[in-house]
This record gives sequence, structure tokens and C-alpha cells, in this order.
Amino acid sequence: MATLIGYGASAINPYVMFESLDELADHSLLPVDLDQEEAEKRIVKAIGKGLMKTISKMGHLHDPVLLRRPDLRGGRTRA
Repeated sequence: MATLIGYGASAINPYVMFESLDELADHSLLPVDLDQEEAEKRIVKAIGKGLMKTISKMGHLHDPVLLRRPDLRGGRTRA
């Protein structure tokens, strides 16, 4: 996903991942203490953390110019 975002993808639909998870749940291949809803939450959280780690290493999250860009609604800068 980080590679796709790096190439300019503005949206990624992970439908295959969720379909695979559905199939695992249908065949009772998830761990006993993990239901399908919790597994989906964990996957989304893991992807978010992984993307944040990758993007933060690029150095753009702490760029003062990006942090002070004009707010598109009111024209004011935000800190």
C-alpha cells in the first residue's frame, strides 16, 4: 500500500484482503479467540501503523512548510 501511495494512488480498496478474511472465517481458520470483526479491526490498525511508520521516515510529516500550509476553507494558516 505504501508503494501504491508513493506512485500517486489517492485511494486503495483492499477488497481482496477482506474477502480472504471472510473465507478464513467461513472455514474456521481464524484463531479461536479472534472473531471476524476483531480481525478486520486489527488488519486496518496494522496497515495504518505501517503506513505511518513508512511515511514518517520520508520526513514530510515534520516539514515546517507543510505544517503551516494555508487552510483551504478560510485562508488562515494552521499550526
